[in-house]
Amino acid sequence: MRVSGTLSLRHRGFLSLVIALLCSLALLAAAETIVSPDEIVSLDDLTFDLRVDDAAASPATSHRRLLAAADSLVNGSTSACACLQPPTTPPAGGTVFGYGCHAHDNYTSCGSSKHCKDKWCYVASGSCTIENHLSDKSVPAEVSSDPLVSTATPAAGTTPLHYSYATCGYVDRYTLTKSMKSLSGVTVKTMYLANTGGWKGTKCDETIKSGGIGTKDKCRGGAYRFIELLQAAEGFVVEEVNKFEPVVAAQKPRGKATLGFNPKDFQLCVSAVGMGFLDLCNAAIVLTPERTQIAPFITLFEEPVYLVSKYDVETESFAKKLRSAFAPFEWQLWFLILFLVVVISGLIGSMEHRPGGEFEGRGMVTTTVEATHDGISSLLGGGSKFEPITLGGKFASIGLGFLILLTISAYTANLASYLIVQRSRTTEVQSIVDAVRLRKTMCAHRVDKNGLLLNYPDLPKELLIESPTRTQALKDAVDGTCDLAIAREEELQFQRGLGEACTMQFVGAPLFTLAVGVPVSPRYFMRFQNAIARATTNGLVRQAMKETLPVNACPVRSAVNTNSGMTIDQMAGPLLLSAVFSIFGILCHLASTRLTTGKKDAKGSTEDHDHVTSVRSMLIHIERQQAEILDHLGVGASNAA
Repeated sequence: MRVSGTLSLRHRGFLSLVIALLCSLALLAAAETIVSPDEIVSLDDLTFDLRVDDAAASPATSHRRLLAAADSLVNGSTSACACLQPPTTPPAGGTVFGYGCHAHDNYTSCGSSKHCKDKWCYVASGSCTIENHLSDKSVPAEVSSDPLVSTATPAAGTTPLHYSYATCGYVDRYTLTKSMKSLSGVTVKTMYLANTGGWKGTKCDETIKSGGIGTKDKCRGGAYRFIELLQAAEGFVVEEVNKFEPVVAAQKPRGKATLGFNPKDFQLCVSAVGMGFLDLCNAAIVLTPERTQIAPFITLFEEPVYLVSKYDVETESFAKKLRSAFAPFEWQLWFLILFLVVVISGLIGSMEHRPGGEFEGRGMVTTTVEATHDGISSLLGGGSKFEPITLGGKFASIGLGFLILLTISAYTANLASYLIVQRSRTTEVQSIVDAVRLRKTMCAHRVDKNGLLLNYPDLPKELLIESPTRTQALKDAVDGTCDLAIAREEELQFQRGLGEACTMQFVGAPLFTLAVGVPVSPRYFMRFQNAIARATTNGLVRQAMKETLPVNACPVRSAVNTNSGMTIDQMAGPLLLSAVFSIFGILCHLASTRLTTGKKDAKGSTEDHDHVTSVRSMLIHIERQQAEILDHLGVGASNAA
């Protein structure tokens, strides 16, 4: 059988069909690779403008043309912010840079940034009601050599150009990426300001006026240390500025006319940052409405503000020390306990006085006295002294024992909690309401005073005394210039670190809190905001505060005695009472001994007299007997002699 050298028509048709199918699959794969599925409606809508000279086009040009074709499917903008019409006709299959919703940055060497494939266009900012920004997008040099991208001079009335990602349905990641650039190598014009109090801000030595301009080598503090740590972490360069530009200093008279007071260096520094003469004020500055309208702020922490008052150390008198050991029970309860002990003891004595009982054969008075003694001894000794024999006496003894058990347990528990209190800190004012009711004057710095009035608008202003600095406000309260102080937590901590204001204490919960931060120039605001957010997450704020927290130099005045042992003063009452009873017992013993001795002496004298009388009577009786015998014998007395 002979094989033909040519394919049959049917075979050639089948082969053509296979080749066409393979080409279709290749085209589909190329389209899916170049255009993401979410950028097209369907593959059937994807059309290509194939020309004769396509075969000679470079792979990069073909790629861009395919991308432009895909972009043409979704290049419409929203009605709220329409894209500007291109002033010139775009090249075939391409676009005019910046006009129409296209991924314009992808036609350039954008790199791997996330925004490179996001679509945007130039818009008319005057009629655009959604997100748009003044354009800083310059036409890249490589665009001029790209046959698919042309450039055009903006039409009259459209400059300055603004761009918008939102109108094309994309989040503006370009502006965010630009703003999040590293601070490394950036020169930051910084002014150091001496905070008027506390330790969390920037504290400068005594040569620097409080609230004035300081120098880097003479300052310290929490905010100062944090900026140091932030500089080390981010790598920016600090350019120290020690004076204001004349145009900034001119804000003082205008500020006084507007604000009603002469702006200090703090206010001028904020103005300088807002005007662009400074990039950063190195101090802990409270975010007030006036300041935040001048310059953008970044919050570092929130500071609680308290009502501060002197505390009175309650000293115990000698009489109170005597009563302290008996204080766990009120006198009515002591009387009731003693009354019950005496009654139950008398009841036991009455039942045990019967035949066969413990007090059998004794007098009723003796029984009552001994039973009362045993009952009180049982209470003091913690166990029953009775040895009842009768059934009634036994049950009564059980009741007495139960009473003694509960009494001793309750007394011990209450005594333990009562005697450990060595001193108690008391203050007449317990809240801001008490301060107003008692008409107490309060010293406060201007910023703290304004914050207080903002949170308590009904507070009588005549009770508030404005102090020049935060430190002075607390000192005025210590010296008695005013009754109370409105002070921040850091201020009392700072004063105690110096061994001052040791008799002052916070009253109740914070009255309000203040947001404290630093003003940053708009051109570096986003960079600093991200840098400070990273620093906060990494614990740099906490580290700075921990390193600069002052150590309390005040004597320890604990409200609770940490010593586990009781003092002599606390046991003065029981010791004195025991001594009284002991002395009384000794006196009773001496009196009883003397009485007994006297009785014995009197009894001994009587017995001796009786004995002599008896002997004398006996001798007389013997003599009489002898005389009778002699008379009977007839012997005369003379003979007998």
